[in-house]
Amino acid sequence: MRITQSLKKRVLDEANWKCEYCGVDLDASNASIDHRIPRSKGGTNNRENLAAACNKCNIQKADKIIEGIGNPIAKQAAEAWIHAYIKSPKLTGILSIVTSVLGIVFALYFNEQASLKREAKLTEDLSFSKQIQQLNETEDNVKTLLGFIQQQRSQMVDTQNSLKNLKEEQSKLQRLVSADKEVVEALFSAQEARAKESAKDERWIGFGLGVVASIVASIFLMIFQYFLRARRGDS
Repeated sequence: MRITQSLKKRVLDEANWKCEYCGVDLDASNASIDHRIPRSKGGTNNRENLAAACNKCNIQKADKIIEGIGNPIAKQAAEAWIHAYIKSPKLTGILSIVTSVLGIVFALYFNEQASLKREAKLTEDLSFSKQIQQLNETEDNVKTLLGFIQQQRSQMVDTQNSLKNLKEEQSKLQRLVSADKEVVEALFSAQEARAKESAKDERWIGFGLGVVASIVASIFLMIFQYFLRARRGDS
């Protein structure tokens, strides 16, 4: 989080616009805010960690911080950047962002060019023996593919033969099923004819038994009436 203008003014007002390190008077041209504990070491933007400082004291403290950098070129670059940032923070920040973006673009461009050069070199370095080896590998792959196709073709022929045999078996079974169906229908027809004949015989037998039962009943009725009349005449 950056230091706001209101917080900066508060720090300067509380310091009576004097550098808290050397006591020099401060104004808008040389006033800056320093972190007592640098943010690189865990320092925050809390009021207790901020101090009013002149550009000279701020630069001297920044120089002490970058003394730990081992690479001399990086150290000089860091010193130049810090000095420029303290003198003109906005301009330095904008230039830093533009420089970083351009650096990334150039890095990507040169990396792409290097990759293209490496690929071109690999293509040029491909010897005739490697080309022959690749052709041999391609030929082996084609032979393997042809063998697979032949195997699949044989399997298809076997499948067609199996289907043909199944169709022949189906035709035979269908004829047997048709013949059995005719036999079953004939048996059902004969059984139905016997049932009809039996029903006809049963009807005639029932009719005959009814007639006989009627005659027997008439005889018994006549005998009963005869005895009844005889008994009345005796009385």
